[in-house]
Amino acid sequence: MIQQTPRRTMPNGELLSQKLGLSDPYQPLLQAEVIEALKTLFDSHAGQKLYQGTVQNLIQIISSMDDSNPDLGDIKKVIKKKEITFKNKILQTIDNDLEETAGFAFSSSVRQKTNSAMLEGLQGIGLTKIANDFYYYVGSDKALKLSVNRAVMLRKLVVLDGDDSAVEKEFPDFSKMMSVEFVRNGQYTVLPYPVKYLREFWNYEQRIHPIDPAKFE
Repeated sequence: MIQQTPRRTMPNGELLSQKLGLSDPYQPLLQAEVIEALKTLFDSHAGQKLYQGTVQNLIQIISSMDDSNPDLGDIKKVIKKKEITFKNKILQTIDNDLEETAGFAFSSSVRQKTNSAMLEGLQGIGLTKIANDFYYYVGSDKALKLSVNRAVMLRKLVVLDGDDSAVEKEFPDFSKMMSVEFVRNGQYTVLPYPVKYLREFWNYEQRIHPIDPAKFE
């Protein structure tokens, strides 16, 4: 049985804030320190020609800046003017390395799969256990935006016949019924499609053949 609850999913706000702060465009940086951080990455990736070539290109671009104390956003604008996209996988890897070693990054890695644990409950379909009860969530099936308009509801799963081990055993098949292509153009549904269709059929029957409450008095 599926029960609605007042529970909502919540991302790891503290960690998210820390991660987003590393790519704050208003963060002041020293040009020399940025170049030094990139040189460190260059030296630590010997033999990786594509990686080193991209790093060397970034060093040349940043070295050409007149401002010795630019904001991170200013550096990013200069890089973008050279038609370098931060969606490039090599640049994403460099950004991740800068996050770990230098305390800044040109673009946030929050929405990358490597940080999916921080956004658990907002994306995909999943099962969680709280105080011995099972709940499931249905998040977005698309890449998350930096602003999320609403939280995702947790729905409780109650076993009517058998024990709770059935929940974990059957959930993979259960979740597949919320991600079928013929419902909502392939988007996730918050209820398995048989439940959704049965509810719609029942509502239709109620409209066509309304029940007279007087019959039950």
